[in-house]
Amino acid sequence: MKIRIRYRRARVTVEHEKKNFCQACGAEGRTEMHHYLYAYQTSRVREWPALALDNSIELCFNCHKIANALRICTDSTKRAHVVIVALLKKQRMD
Repeated sequence: MKIRIRYRRARVTVEHEKKNFCQACGAEGRTEMHHYLYAYQTSRVREWPALALDNSIELCFNCHKIANALRICTDSTKRAHVVIVALLKKQRMD
């Protein structure tokens, strides 16, 4: 299945099968792709659209909003997604 995904300022179409399952809270339903790390230049992603799926996780709308805020607060390490998912799960349990 082809999906449209936004990577910074670029919108690209990629081949990806969404699971419609939030990787943070476990909710089923409509999900969005969240980039926990922007590792590539936008021009490179336009040239190679599949790169837009790297460093991303599938989240529900509420978790995506929280993850966006957390991404701003965390450093841009490759392990940032682990921190983000852990914080989201902890927040859901509180």
